[in-house]
Amino acid sequence: MNACKKPRSDTIECGQDMNSCDTEALQAWRTALNERLSLSKEDTSRILADFDRAMAYYKKNGIPVEEAVSRLDPDRLHSFYRKENSRLFPLEYPARIYPFLGSGKLRTVFCLTAGLNEEVVPELLQIALLYVLRRFPTFAGSLRPGLFWHSLYLNPRHFAVAEKSANPCSEQNMKLMPETNFRVFFSKKEILAEFSHVLTDGYGGMLFFDALLREYFRLLGIPVSLGIHSLPADEEMKEEELENVFQRQKPGRTHSEFHPFSLRPNLAIAETTPDRSVYFHMNADELKTAARARNTTVTIYVLGCLFQALKACTNKKNGRITVQIPVNLRNYIDTRTVRNASMFFTPSLALSEINGRQQMYERIKQQFESCAGKEETLHAAGNTALLVRAITPIPLFLKQFLIQLIYPVIGLSPYSAFFSNLGVLTLPEDMESLVEFIRTDMYCGNAAAAFASLAAWNKNAVLSLTENTSDSSLEQEMKRLFEKDGITPVLETDPG
Repeated sequence: MNACKKPRSDTIECGQDMNSCDTEALQAWRTALNERLSLSKEDTSRILADFDRAMAYYKKNGIPVEEAVSRLDPDRLHSFYRKENSRLFPLEYPARIYPFLGSGKLRTVFCLTAGLNEEVVPELLQIALLYVLRRFPTFAGSLRPGLFWHSLYLNPRHFAVAEKSANPCSEQNMKLMPETNFRVFFSKKEILAEFSHVLTDGYGGMLFFDALLREYFRLLGIPVSLGIHSLPADEEMKEEELENVFQRQKPGRTHSEFHPFSLRPNLAIAETTPDRSVYFHMNADELKTAARARNTTVTIYVLGCLFQALKACTNKKNGRITVQIPVNLRNYIDTRTVRNASMFFTPSLALSEINGRQQMYERIKQQFESCAGKEETLHAAGNTALLVRAITPIPLFLKQFLIQLIYPVIGLSPYSAFFSNLGVLTLPEDMESLVEFIRTDMYCGNAAAAFASLAAWNKNAVLSLTENTSDSSLEQEMKRLFEKDGITPVLETDPG
């Protein structure tokens, strides 16, 4: 083998301190990278610039060229970033409704956030995104209207991470993604991924987020093993992950109640919504202890607190408070889908029933058992499929008119608030020393005053309140209720 020599003086990009072996490795790497790209000149240039910035970061931090080239292996892109990869994906049944709600203030989005122990390296987060999108191609799709429904059109191009400039699920963020239905943001020690429900539900979003974090840490030189539900980032997408689970459910009778006149808190709605986000950082063990004291689950305990806080913020004497909650169909059926597989359940209590006593929690539990069990949930999914199939022959433009006319009345107005619990996340254990917390935000329009979501990781539970008001009454009442039950939440506010 020939000995390595000093590089020629014209290899400017390689630097004067590299030998010829390093120079040749970089040139071979750049050639292989070019061979993996077949996009527009603009998109190709941007992706090449992303990899150049990542390589410059490695050089600045003393990473050997051989190691840098290995981490930035062009083969991990496979053939994803090529024009010929264009493809149409039909939307699953619930997602077919969401595109009609994407204008104005009727948006259905959620955001996942990881709080890291070290500062984010944007150059490497950018490469992680480019790698992971190949594994989740539907996330790279843009909406295309058809004769009867929208579809997701996969048109591979450059996707860029951005520095966080607004609170999660804000109108400002939505304006930044006209072509895509998700965005990846970062702040000093946070990585955020925001999704439209056109793409997926919370479970599918968490699979993507898990893969993004693992790929980011790999680029940092920190290998992370797969979690229980992790999808390997270097594998190809499987067709079973695109399943429309609603197609195989049979319609049937359900016992869900509809309450068209649910009460809302007496809180001034902000002109720009959502107005801000409030986060309750809590010890997960304290939360479980409080739930056990009520002989119930964490979901029902937090929901009970939310009912009480909403009641405290209304001056009405009579009426009902109703909260909409997603139920994961994956709890009841075997599926590998990364797309929407959730139905909604709406527990409701009269003001006279909301008293914080054990009977209140038992009443909520009864509603869960009777309306959110396996048979009820699968029948509701079958009813959704039946409805979507029934309106399929209606032309797209007429569907849009009808849905935007009806949905604000039957889709948002009946609810006082929304609540989602992702539960204890099953991320790889290797991440415990790397990720301090995971939280989730959600937003579904401006009819309700608050959208609450809960996630637990590494003994840290974070309850997020995305609010349409600058009035702090709701979170202060939630804080009081938690403290009364022995929980010591630390509140963090993102004013947007």
